[in-house]
Amino acid sequence: MDRPGVAVDLRDVMVRFGDFTAVKSMNLQVGETEFVAVVGPTGCGKSTILNTVTGLLKPAAGDVRIFGKSLTGLNDQSGYMLQQEGLLPWKTAQDNVGLRLVFQGSSIAKAREQAKPWLAKVGLKGFEERYPNQLSGGQRKRVAMAQTLIMEPKIVLMDEPFSALDVHTRRLMHRILLDLWQADRRSLVFIAHDLDEAITMADRVVVVADVRITLPRPRDVSALQTTDEFVALYREIWSLLGAEVEKSYATRGKVALTQFVIVLGVILIWELGVRAGLIDPFFFPAPSTLVRIGEWMSTADFWTDVGITLLETVLSFLVGIGIGTALGIWLGLSPFAAEVVQPFIKMFNAIPRILLGPIFVIWFGLGPTSKVALGVTLVLFVAFFNTFQGVREVNPVVLANARLLRASKSSLLRHVYLPSATTWILSSLRVSVGMAVMGSVVAEYLGSSAGLGHLIAQAEGVLDATGVFAGIIVLSAFVVALDAIVDRAEKRLLVWRPALAQES
Repeated sequence: MDRPGVAVDLRDVMVRFGDFTAVKSMNLQVGETEFVAVVGPTGCGKSTILNTVTGLLKPAAGDVRIFGKSLTGLNDQSGYMLQQEGLLPWKTAQDNVGLRLVFQGSSIAKAREQAKPWLAKVGLKGFEERYPNQLSGGQRKRVAMAQTLIMEPKIVLMDEPFSALDVHTRRLMHRILLDLWQADRRSLVFIAHDLDEAITMADRVVVVADVRITLPRPRDVSALQTTDEFVALYREIWSLLGAEVEKSYATRGKVALTQFVIVLGVILIWELGVRAGLIDPFFFPAPSTLVRIGEWMSTADFWTDVGITLLETVLSFLVGIGIGTALGIWLGLSPFAAEVVQPFIKMFNAIPRILLGPIFVIWFGLGPTSKVALGVTLVLFVAFFNTFQGVREVNPVVLANARLLRASKSSLLRHVYLPSATTWILSSLRVSVGMAVMGSVVAEYLGSSAGLGHLIAQAEGVLDATGVFAGIIVLSAFVVALDAIVDRAEKRLLVWRPALAQES
């Protein structure tokens, strides 16, 4: 028999994971406007209860009823705020809040329009364009709360959402949540971190038996935590943290200066060693003799060689990255296909690329095509393995949160898998730049009539060590320039990514 006015009704629910019983014969009823907190020791099945209410887990026995109807599939009338952060790090606060609207077909512009007032409701007006790594822990929790509430679910589920926060930020989050709930009074099931939190927030606390909380509403949970002394200390600590950030910028300048000193020192020792007769100039010509580079740069043929190598490198890079990324995404999302294809990929990857150079010359001739083909074989596998790993290692919390927001397969690919794999893909770009240059130059060295590899081969043919070293320096500068371009692209595309520990 259905119970009138009951939003959530668990009847003798049992949840099993193999031979382990996580929840045994659970009975729980939550009224339509009731705030219920669930407390208990770690491992007692609190989170499992929420997962059954939201439909992520199907009970082995018993019945889960939502507003009198048995639950099948995901609970469309619930919003679920996870314990761990499920925000997409590559999207701004505003885009994260409106994510479910986008998943349900709204335009990005409309989703942002609806998300903006919700950010204001949780005290984040002016933070719309911040990425998660640019927000504090409490601010990220507020974004997650707005993301959960924007669809105005009839049932709100929260799994210890504030447990990772310090006590002061947690009090602030309590106040914000109670203000929002008080304005709408939706059914709310709150897995609590401790008894103090449960008693402060809820109408009823569920342990083994129900405990009715008689404290009057509304409640000002932050009154005891906002003294003048507390605010003064808080500002003082943040000022110290700001000083540490300034130190990090000074460190970056020291790194560049140290690199310059090392290069200058090596050049001076090399030059002095040659002049003192300690270094044979036939094998290691003095750096001062490398003015040959200036002579090369004054000729049109040199720039033609640079242009040809650049063209071959760019084509190798783009084709290899394109094929490798597409292959990595496909196999990363298709475990069956990955098991079938991976042995063949490993077999081809084991073939020494230098052996393929002559074969490509036979197939495609001495023109750019053979050089591009060799470069592609070097770049492709680097891009593939990085992309494959990136797709496979998508944060499961982020993935679960996207599914709870009703993301379709295409939305998961576009908004979760691809951006998550971007870090891995861009990591492969750095290596791939060198590989593309290597493939082009080695192929030119083996057989060509133009290019930097051909320039170095000509110098080697007449035992001109100065020409060889000059070619190597030009090649090094060529790679550094390309790497700088990739570095700028990475910074623009990964603005959402937190700074590395040594950078911050």
